[in-house]
Amino acid sequence: MINLALVQRCPSVLEKTNLEPQALPVFTDTRKYKHPGAFVAIPGEKVNPLDVITKLLEENCPVVFWEKTEANAAKVRDLSAKFPGTKFVPVASSVTFLQELSHHHITEWKQRSPKNTVFAISGSNGKTTHKEMLSAILKAILPGKVVATEKNNNNHLGVPLTLLQVSAATEMVVLELGSNHPGEIKVLCDIAAPNAGLITNIGATHMEFFGTEEKVFEEEGYLYHAVKSVTGGKGFFLINVDDKFLSRLPPTPASVTYGESAKALARISYLETGAQMTYQGQDFVALNNHITGKHNKLNLVTCVFIANHFYPHQKVQIAEAAGKFQPTK
Repeated sequence: MINLALVQRCPSVLEKTNLEPQALPVFTDTRKYKHPGAFVAIPGEKVNPLDVITKLLEENCPVVFWEKTEANAAKVRDLSAKFPGTKFVPVASSVTFLQELSHHHITEWKQRSPKNTVFAISGSNGKTTHKEMLSAILKAILPGKVVATEKNNNNHLGVPLTLLQVSAATEMVVLELGSNHPGEIKVLCDIAAPNAGLITNIGATHMEFFGTEEKVFEEEGYLYHAVKSVTGGKGFFLINVDDKFLSRLPPTPASVTYGESAKALARISYLETGAQMTYQGQDFVALNNHITGKHNKLNLVTCVFIANHFYPHQKVQIAEAAGKFQPTK
C-alpha cells in the first residue's frame, strides 16, 4: 500500500497530479488488478497495456500512470473521454516511476520505526533458498508483519513491486536481489536502500556477462557496500569467511563473520539432521527432517541466526519454525 502523496516526489512524473493522499495497492498486471488500486502501465515488447485496461477502468480504477508518447497520448485522450472517473497521469518512464515510487515508499517506512528492516540477500547461489527459509521463520513469529520476495521476482521490476507491498503493519522485509549483468545489484540497492543483509557466496554464474569470478564478486558484493553506506556501518551484515572472495570484506561495527573457519566469529558445525552456530557463548541450533544436504543445513542455521539477531527473546519459537520448514517445489 502506497500513499499517493508520494507521487509528487517522483522526478519522472511530468505534471502536477493533485491526487488525494490516499493509500492504494499498486498493480502492473491487468490480470491481477483488484479494485481499488493504482495501475502502472508498463509497455511490453508485444502488448501495450493501454490497449487492454478496459476491464479495470470499468471497475473504476482511480488512477493510471502511463508512459508519455504521442501514440499513448492519443489512446489516453480516448480512454479519458470514456472513463472520466479515472485520473490518467503521464510519466517519462513507467519503469523509472515504479522504481522511484517504491524507493520513496520504503524510505518513508523505514523512518517510522528503528525496528523496520529491509534485509537483502544477494549471491551466486542459494539466494532463493535463504529467502524462503528466513521469511518462513519470520512469518511464523511475526504473523502479518513480514513481506518477502515472491518466487524469484528479484529484478528491476520484482524488487519495486515487493517493496510496494509493505504497509504500516510490516516490520520486516526479506528481499532477494538478482543480477545477470554488471551494475544491476547497484540499481536494486539504490531502490531498496537495505539496512541489513547477507551475500551467500561467489561463484561462476553468468560468466558470459561477467567474464571472471572477480567481476561476479564486484557485482554481488555491492550489497555489502550499500548496507554500509545506508547505515553508516551500523547495519547488521553476515560475512561468509569460508568464501575466498567474501572473506576479503572488511568487518564493520555491526557485521558478523560466520563459517566453519576458525577465524569466524560465528562458528558452524554440522549435525545429523541440521547444523549449529556458536556465537559469543550461545548455540543456535537448526534441526529439520525435511531438508537434505550440507548446503541446506548451512542455509537454515544461518537464517536461524539472523532471526535470533533481530528477535533474541523468541529463540524457542525460531527453532520450532526452522524445524517445520519444508522446501518449496
